[in-house]
Amino acid sequence: MQDAVTRVASRYLAAKHDPYAVRDAQHVLDTHLYTMRVNDDDDLNLDVRREPSQVAALMKRARAWTLPEFVEYMEKWAFNDTIGELRRSLEAEPLEYRIVVRGKTKGKGNTSERDLPRLREVIADQYKYEKWADELEIVTRPRPKSDWKKLDALLAAKAERERAWGDLYADLRIPRPTLEEGMMTSRVIEIRVMDRGVHVGGIQLGKVDHTTAPTFVGCEEDLRTLVAEYGDGDVWAVPKSTLWPEYRGKGTGMALYLRAVEILRSKGPLPVYLEAHHCLRNENGVFGLTSDDALRVWKKLALRFPSSGTVIAIGGVSE
Repeated sequence: MQDAVTRVASRYLAAKHDPYAVRDAQHVLDTHLYTMRVNDDDDLNLDVRREPSQVAALMKRARAWTLPEFVEYMEKWAFNDTIGELRRSLEAEPLEYRIVVRGKTKGKGNTSERDLPRLREVIADQYKYEKWADELEIVTRPRPKSDWKKLDALLAAKAERERAWGDLYADLRIPRPTLEEGMMTSRVIEIRVMDRGVHVGGIQLGKVDHTTAPTFVGCEEDLRTLVAEYGDGDVWAVPKSTLWPEYRGKGTGMALYLRAVEILRSKGPLPVYLEAHHCLRNENGVFGLTSDDALRVWKKLALRFPSSGTVIAIGGVSE
């Protein structure tokens, strides 16, 4: 019984399947995003956390490739070989044939005038044991106009997709960063830079315990200078910051730190001190690192808030 059901289901699916079905851009894009897998293209499909992201890969390709390269890549997922197959079939097999028995069609296909004699032999041999074999007829006619319309529809869909790929390419090349809050605890604050759902950067703040040496040291004098003026307060550091290159120099890094300042200000009580990663050192005496890009942001912060070196006071009386 199960075999019979399987055969019926297979025939139903085969009858429903249209190899020349038109695929719009959204269908092709969805197929691409669903089909891509981790490490298919080295690091292209990894976000800033080294986690796989198909959208990240598309963004990177759009920003690294020319438009023709991008369009060619996207069209790989459109299975355009069907266009060539249909065109060749229409040229090489301009006739439609039907196997007819007592007015009913037993099967059909496409052929050419040249191949028709051989086709008759094959069909006669294929059905020679059927009781109606002597009544079998092969009827031919020119391929229906609907077959040519399928080719026109496929070509029109391809042209429409290529216009869509051009629009997608132009859009993906423009960074559209937004800030989102991630982990929020009493000791850790995470702010992410997202673009079209892709994690492209962010910073992480950690609360520093300056009562247990040697967890700070590097900026001790700067901290003492600020504490002497504004009073005691919690100290936070930025042990981790990252941002894809195309988002740098456009104000995104500064926006990240300002959002961090807003969050620290809201946590209270004030003042609160924020210092760069190079102010810290681990249990092995190794100091943290602050990149040149991050240092440029710290210099701008120092102009907006009470500061000493790369330590700023949030909620200071002169802020």
